[in-house]
Amino acid sequence: MKQEVLWDLSVSEDRMSAELTVFPEFAGNADDLLNALRQAGIINGVLVAGVEEALAKRNVPVLVASGQPPEPGEDDSIVFAVPREALLGEITHRVGDDMHRAYDIPSVKPEQLLAELVPGTPGKEGRDIYGKSVAPPRIRQYRLVALSGTKLSADNLKIYATAVGRPHLEIYGIQHRFQVQPVFIHKNDLTLETAHLAFDGDIVVQGSALEGTTVTATGHVDILGNVVGATVTAGQSVNVRGNVIQSTVHAGNDFLLLREILPLVEQVLQMLSGLSNILEQLDKQGRMPRLPFALVVEKAVSLQYGNYGELCKQLTEMLGKAAKKIPVLSGTIDTAKITAGLDYRTWKSEGDLTTAAAGLLAAREALNVLIENIANVTCAYALNSTITASGKILVRGQGSFHSRLVAGKEVEITGIIRGGSVTAENKIKAGHVGSDAGALTQLSVGKKGFMEIDSAYENTVLTVGESRMRLTGTVKYVRVVLDRDGLIHLRPRN
Repeated sequence: MKQEVLWDLSVSEDRMSAELTVFPEFAGNADDLLNALRQAGIINGVLVAGVEEALAKRNVPVLVASGQPPEPGEDDSIVFAVPREALLGEITHRVGDDMHRAYDIPSVKPEQLLAELVPGTPGKEGRDIYGKSVAPPRIRQYRLVALSGTKLSADNLKIYATAVGRPHLEIYGIQHRFQVQPVFIHKNDLTLETAHLAFDGDIVVQGSALEGTTVTATGHVDILGNVVGATVTAGQSVNVRGNVIQSTVHAGNDFLLLREILPLVEQVLQMLSGLSNILEQLDKQGRMPRLPFALVVEKAVSLQYGNYGELCKQLTEMLGKAAKKIPVLSGTIDTAKITAGLDYRTWKSEGDLTTAAAGLLAAREALNVLIENIANVTCAYALNSTITASGKILVRGQGSFHSRLVAGKEVEITGIIRGGSVTAENKIKAGHVGSDAGALTQLSVGKKGFMEIDSAYENTVLTVGESRMRLTGTVKYVRVVLDRDGLIHLRPRN
């Protein structure tokens, strides 16, 4: 009889245990079985007593080897010295002495502790029955990031306020970004009597922003009522406790404009690098001293980079537009000086080319910083409105009706999306899309994005990257992604 039918060895999927079943026909002893385990590569955690038990019981699987599983560690944690809800922008209310509702706006002072990061403990590795080490699960780690009005301790574990103002926390991945902004509080509805409210910091409107009014802040904006026929613009996040009706709300930097500018910057930088290489080769050949510098550059541009002038013109116009729409940009770089330096007709030497490239590199760095600014918009309901955010848009109530929503990261609408359009780069999460009557409703994400939809009706248009699908019937509980052929695929989800 062949040996393999005299006993059976079963190894768990995680290679942490093995069970042995010895059949009645087996005539060997425990040493024979232990040797068979070694030949099978099982060298760690072997249980001699288990082998003897399997030999005695026959036809019964018995545990004969057990590895040492890895010990999980402890995740990082953050202890908030200021309530986390207040840092995330939630404004609490209480009943004042006059029996009316009063709102508490959180405020901090310089050197006040905001939060402390408590580092986690890494886990301990284990060892399977084959003697191989098994890594423990990775612990979750966080990082404190100090923005304006805050500072980190020397060990980066504590974050403090450096100014008087309202503290904020933005969570993005592992990053916890803290900021302290001065705050202006408008205690009533914003009406035409005080139509235009602007502040270098945060604004809190303890009422509604009504027809014809504007709210403009470099920081966050909180409106505890509704936004009706108004325009709200914030450098950071916007939180509307009520509804947004026939209004425009914008949070964060103009990421759509920034995304248009950055490719132009890259193209011009590549051309400047190419020009530098051409001039370097001519210099090695000894031809540069015999020719006027401006003439050489003009000839190289015309032969190699015929559209250089047109690209620079576009870049000048768009950077000028960005400087007007994003004031912090003009405070960081001199866009006019940078674009003027790109005019090769003004160059006297290669040093001018180097200066032009350095200026454009500085512009690229500033633009990348701005595009990373994550600003969100939250409201209960949107009707006939335009809402844009560099980060996330959350409509937590009834939904969005005949509105245009554009987000740099994601959009989440727990209720209904009916009419209009919703666009996000990464993700759209929606409850019910469209209507029985076939209201045209358009949802779009980037090439690497996806959508999660509970239900969508006929005449809903779904776009992922460049692939487009118009629904001809109702679909329910689907995940919308691109397949391997770059076509939209509707995957069922639970």
